[in-house]
Amino acid sequence: IEGLAACASSAVEDESLREALESFLRSTIFRSLQRGHGALIAVLDPGNTLPQEWVSQPGGLDGIRLDPPIDIAAAVRGFNSYETAEYLGGLISLADLLEGMLSADGITLLGSNGVLHGYNFFVRTSAQDNPLPSSLAGGARRRAFQVLKGLVSRKQLTAALFRSSDGATEFVGGE
Repeated sequence: IEGLAACASSAVEDESLREALESFLRSTIFRSLQRGHGALIAVLDPGNTLPQEWVSQPGGLDGIRLDPPIDIAAAVRGFNSYETAEYLGGLISLADLLEGMLSADGITLLGSNGVLHGYNFFVRTSAQDNPLPSSLAGGARRRAFQVLKGLVSRKQLTAALFRSSDGATEFVGGE
């Protein structure tokens, strides 16, 4: 969770904002994973866009894309700057929204600049595009994480986190 929160805030240039965002993400993700039935979270660099092929082609992702993405970093910046009840309420609502998205099936996609790109993404694998070992044990979430690991190794994603319903957790990225 620490590595994921660090990756999902790594492109924020202002150090104090980056630290505050990382803390917000760490606590929100931790809370969600403690209550949830498992999760998949991926991080995308600002320079990388979600390729259209991931959405419309076999072997790609489909899900709920937020257009425009939700700027979590801006909400954290607003609260840190003004510390009013209004900004606190907005931040609490944003944490609840993110927790809800993390509790949905599929992948929640964050940006390393502190934005939320979407949720409920699913990977469709084809043997040609994403060959998975026949010995791979586990359910759909674990198989999807294998695809995300491949996307991280090809630098299409910055990081990915897998959490199963039994508590097993795996993180890749941040190198």
